[in-house]
Amino acid sequence: MARFLLLVSLLSVSSAFKFEPVYDWEPFDYNWPSEEIKNKTLNGSSFDLRQIEPWYLAVYGDRMFMSLSRFNSEVPAILVWLPISQQSTSPKLTPFTSLELQEFGNKNAMQDVRGVEVDSTGRLWAVDNGNYEEFPGKLWIFDLRNNDTVVLVHSFPSQVVDVPRELNAVALDQTSDDWFAYVSDLRSLHLIVFSLARNASWSVDIGQNRASGLAISPCPDRSRLFVADADDEQMLGIALTQLRAGNRNLTVSQLGRRESRTSRMAMDRKGVLYSEFMNNRSLNTWNTKQPFKEQSFYLGDSLLDYYRPIVFNFDQADNLWLLTANKISPRFRLFKAAPVDNARC
Repeated sequence: MARFLLLVSLLSVSSAFKFEPVYDWEPFDYNWPSEEIKNKTLNGSSFDLRQIEPWYLAVYGDRMFMSLSRFNSEVPAILVWLPISQQSTSPKLTPFTSLELQEFGNKNAMQDVRGVEVDSTGRLWAVDNGNYEEFPGKLWIFDLRNNDTVVLVHSFPSQVVDVPRELNAVALDQTSDDWFAYVSDLRSLHLIVFSLARNASWSVDIGQNRASGLAISPCPDRSRLFVADADDEQMLGIALTQLRAGNRNLTVSQLGRRESRTSRMAMDRKGVLYSEFMNNRSLNTWNTKQPFKEQSFYLGDSLLDYYRPIVFNFDQADNLWLLTANKISPRFRLFKAAPVDNARC
């Protein structure tokens, strides 16, 4: 009954989408290499499968990728994948690309993955917050079309990202001859810029603002980075030409005041920006081709966990994938929302 009520709640807010339940979990579990490794990991450990908490998700092809919170050193995997279509209603989470690549305390492994995005060429970009002072923050790039091989691991220099740090969201920007990644750092008044062609990163001053959620305007007019201010309700805008040119002091525009603070945003192909408001369990939208005006898209009910984020993103077909955490069983639910009018750019 609870599952039906949540689906009705989703449908009643936005008639432009058709929502359908995909999976639910109580709790999550990993696709372990063997029972021996599973027992060795869980027995005598403070880690409990019920503590798995998704941070971000991205979809490519027939797979969904999720970053998970590493709330302590005993969490075995913090970047996983699962099939988006199968008979099981609760598929297990497969470590990406292996448990060894996520070993805590290993300088050559991922330590604390946050934002994840997939580009149009089939590469997965993952922001790794590192292991505080011991290991630096990194940006990992994997080729999903070539056996998930590692394309590049870029370590952010200390003069770009220092401690304390809290690297968070990532947004990708394609030009005719380069790919840029923009990364937010909740502990600083700077934004991180990375150029793939140059394999170089730098930080840019964004005034007295701390960036949290990030999103980029869609093609053909890909011109602006949208930034959610972590300290108040302001929605900010930065011209991509400034970021690509390597400008260190930027002109930051105030675009409007949101209803609440947010850490997660996603842009669809029509230029509609989706923002998650954790404090009231909701998603709002704004058509960025029009003056700033937010509209309610999804209003969660009392069954949702107030302390857990709503995790969401779009796939290449502009389907919206939305993962909710709940107070009752099943603990997590995944929904897919297919737009009725799926415009492409």
